[in-house]
Amino acid sequence: DDLENEYFFEEIYVHTKDRKIVGSKVKVSLNPKSVEIATEENEPRFVANTAIITKNKSFFKKGVYTQCKREKDKCPAWAIQAKTITHDKLKKNIYYDNSTLKIYDIPVFYFPKFFHPDPTVKRQSGFLSPTMMDSSTLGLGLNLPYYLALTDDKDLTFTPQIYSDEYNLYLGEYRQVTQNSSLTIDAGYTEGYSAPSGNRTPGSRNHIFLESQINLDFDYFEESTLDLALQRASNDTYLRIYNINTLEDTGLVDFNDTTLDNTLELNLKKQNMLFNFKSSAHENLRQSGNSRYEFMAPEINFENLLYESEKIGEINWKSTAFYRNYEVNKQNSLLTNDLLWSSNEMINKNGFVTEIEGILKNTNYDAKNTSQYKNEKANHEIAGVLGVTRSLPMEKRSNKNIKTFSPKIMLRFAPGHMRNLSDDGITFTSSNLFSINKTSHVDVIDSGTSAIIGFDFKIDDIIDDVELTDKIANKLSISAGQIFNIEENDDMPTTTSLDQKISDLVGEINYNLIPNNTINYKFSLDENLSTLNYHEITGNFNFGKIDFNINYLEEHNHIGNANYVNNEIIINFNEKNTLNFKTRKNYQTNSTEFYNL
Repeated sequence: DDLENEYFFEEIYVHTKDRKIVGSKVKVSLNPKSVEIATEENEPRFVANTAIITKNKSFFKKGVYTQCKREKDKCPAWAIQAKTITHDKLKKNIYYDNSTLKIYDIPVFYFPKFFHPDPTVKRQSGFLSPTMMDSSTLGLGLNLPYYLALTDDKDLTFTPQIYSDEYNLYLGEYRQVTQNSSLTIDAGYTEGYSAPSGNRTPGSRNHIFLESQINLDFDYFEESTLDLALQRASNDTYLRIYNINTLEDTGLVDFNDTTLDNTLELNLKKQNMLFNFKSSAHENLRQSGNSRYEFMAPEINFENLLYESEKIGEINWKSTAFYRNYEVNKQNSLLTNDLLWSSNEMINKNGFVTEIEGILKNTNYDAKNTSQYKNEKANHEIAGVLGVTRSLPMEKRSNKNIKTFSPKIMLRFAPGHMRNLSDDGITFTSSNLFSINKTSHVDVIDSGTSAIIGFDFKIDDIIDDVELTDKIANKLSISAGQIFNIEENDDMPTTTSLDQKISDLVGEINYNLIPNNTINYKFSLDENLSTLNYHEITGNFNFGKIDFNINYLEEHNHIGNANYVNNEIIINFNEKNTLNFKTRKNYQTNSTEFYNL
C-alpha cells in the first residue's frame, strides 16, 4: 500500500470498482520505517484467516497481532489474539473484539473490547496500563492513568487513584517542551481521610512540584541556562502514605525523598570559564518546627583556567561563596579562593613518570551559633597541600593481550590545622587513595605529611575484529594501596582509618568475564593486613535476555556493622517490556527486608 506495508494471501479477490480486497490466510508485514518504535527487536505484523481491505479500514477475522521480532520455531514474546481485528487508517487505531493477550503463547488477560494506536502513531490520547494497590492505611486501590496529547509540544497524564476505604486521590503531570525550554508540573489533591481518628488529622492533602529548564541563548556565552525547581506538600506524611512517584522518565516526585527543594540556578560558560549562581530553600518533612528549614542564598561558584603550557601544566582559579541559614539561628557566610596547579607528566630516561599537584586555599567565613566553625566574626584561614606522585609503568605485550603493572608512590605535604571532621561521612577507598584532598568540603584540606604507596595492574585483551574501532577491551584491573602518616590526625573520621598513622590497605578488583559480565570486589584490610574490615562484591551477568545482578556487603570494626545481600533478576522480553524481581537479605537482623516484583 502507500505506506509500503506488505500483504500476502493464499487466495485474493480484487474489486477494482469498489477499491476493495478480500482474501484468505493473510499475512501483513507493516513497514518498519513507518513504525515510531522501530528497532531491530520490532517486526509489527498481522496474521488472520480472512481479510477485507478498503481504503480507510481493514478487517481481519480470527487474527493475531504482535510487534516481536521473528524467531524461527519460536512463538513471539507477546501477541494479541482476537475474533476480529479492525485497523482504522483514518483514526490510526487498531480495535479488537473478544481478544486475549498471550505471553509466550500463554493466555494472560482477556478483553471483550480493546484498542490501541497503530504503529505509525507517535503518541495518542488514551488510557494507560492500570495498576492495583493495597495499603494497610488506605485499603485496596486502583490506578487509572489517562494520557492526553494536547499539542505537538504539550501533553498531560491524569491519574485518579480510587480507594475502597478512603477518598480518591487525583494526580496530574503536565509536560511541555519547546526549542529552548522544558517545563514539567506534577500536582495532586485528595479530600483527606474519610474518617479521621487517632493520628489521622482532618483536612485535604495536596502537592505541586515544578521543574523548568530554559536555554537563555546569550550571545556572549557558549552556554547559558536557567533552571527552576519548586516543591510544595501540604502535609508532612502525605507523599509517603500515598506512595506518590512521578513517571520514571521525569523523576520529579519520589516519596522516599522527604526533603522539598526550591531552587533557582543560573549557569554560564565561555571557553575556559564557568559561572554558577544558585539560590535555594530546603524543607525537611521529617523534622518539626522552624528547624526543618534551610536557606542558601546566594551560592556562587566560579572556575577559570588562568594559565596552560607544556612546561608548567595547568593553573586554575576556583572561587566559592555562599550564605547559609539553618536550624533557625545557625548562620554561616563563606568565601573560598583556590589556586590549583596540575603539572603535565614528566618522563625521564629510565621510564619514571612524575606528576605534581598543588592547592593553595584561602578561606574567609563568618559563623554564628555553629559547632563546627569558630563563632567569631571575620575569620581568615590559609591552607595548602603539595603532592608529588611518581610511578613506573611497565608493559608486556603479546598477540592476545597487553599487561601493564604500575607501582606508584605519592609524597604529600599539607601543613597547618584543619577543621574537625571526625563526625563527617568521608569515605576512603582505592578510588580516592591518591587524591590530593580527601575531604568533600570546599573549605577544608586534610592536613598532615604522608606517603601513599600503591599499584595498578591491568590486562587488556587485543580484539582481532576489523569492524571494531576500539581494538582493546579491559579484562582485569587491580588497584591497591596504603597511607603512612607522620602523625595521627584526630580531625579525620575514625571510620576512614585516616586518623591513624597507618591507614587500612584498600583495594579494588574488576574482572570482565565476557562482554556484559563483570565482577567487582572492593576491600579494606586493617593495617596489620590480617583483619578484613570491609569487603563488597558486585556481579552483573547477562544470559541473553536475562540479567542477574548481585551485591554483597560486609563491614566490621571501625567502618561499621552492615551485612546484607541484594539480588536482582531482569527478564528483557524486548526493549519496551521487562520483568524485574529484587530482594534484599539483611544478615545483621537475619531478615529479608523486601521482595519487589
